[in-house]
Amino acid sequence: MEGLDDAFPTDPTRAHSVRTPTHGYQTIVFEDNYPHVGDGDYNDVVVHAAFEEVRDAGGQLRDILATFHLAARGAGLDHSFGFAIPGVTATATGTLGVERISYEGASEGVSSSSLAEHRVTWDDGAQAFRVTAFPSTLAALPPIAGHRYTNTETTTPERPPASARVHIEFDPTAWTVGLASPPYDPFIVVEPTGRNLDVHLPRQRSFPDAHSGIAREAGDGSFRDDAGFPWALLVPSDWRHPLERVQVGGAAGAYTDFSDWRESAGALAPDWYDRPLEPRVVSQPRSHLLRRAWALQAGGL
Repeated sequence: MEGLDDAFPTDPTRAHSVRTPTHGYQTIVFEDNYPHVGDGDYNDVVVHAAFEEVRDAGGQLRDILATFHLAARGAGLDHSFGFAIPGVTATATGTLGVERISYEGASEGVSSSSLAEHRVTWDDGAQAFRVTAFPSTLAALPPIAGHRYTNTETTTPERPPASARVHIEFDPTAWTVGLASPPYDPFIVVEPTGRNLDVHLPRQRSFPDAHSGIAREAGDGSFRDDAGFPWALLVPSDWRHPLERVQVGGAAGAYTDFSDWRESAGALAPDWYDRPLEPRVVSQPRSHLLRRAWALQAGGL
């Protein structure tokens, strides 16, 4: 039957849609004391993320729809959060839409711009699109009066997450083969005194406008401290992050198998994140992350 395998039967420019993860959310967490060693609780910025890629019948990427829920802030510093898409060529053009919903559930509307405004270029000619989902994590998820942190302490009332959705629509003639895959390159920019300190997952590279007083990160060992701890983690689930002052690993850590996973470079305990030491040292599950009435959709869905 015609259109049986077509997710967009009335749109000749779109055919297939793939969501990452298939169900639920991934969790991206950051330590923000970069370039110094942090406290190891990985709750300075906690973001639940999902990505949808829409392609045409020939496999060209037409849309990226990224959804983010800023679930917790265990930090005294402020940051912006976003993601970059490496592997960009000069022929990759299009438009960008960003919609934000406050923790109170109010939409801030949709802002639109050209992708050209978000292109960054390194000295070696490599390019990426760099998108900011939350310009200020502190403004998006402020602590409740009388408290310092948000959703990282059992003594603090819990706030709902702040949310952001990004829709990138590539022009029909844009060449998008070779772009990075989800989750692309999520990052925070730490802004303690106006310095530009960007923090990424391991094996990513510093942005070309990173602070001039800090060595540029790149290669297999990038964004890890001297002991091999990364400044950011990607967990393939709606992860229950450690509470304040509870390290992620170690004998008394929130996830005791984390050390085996880290020291073996992932060969041991690949599912370490599923086994907390005990429920009281990690956050509670959140079931309300899907309850958002978004205006932005991919391909008109």
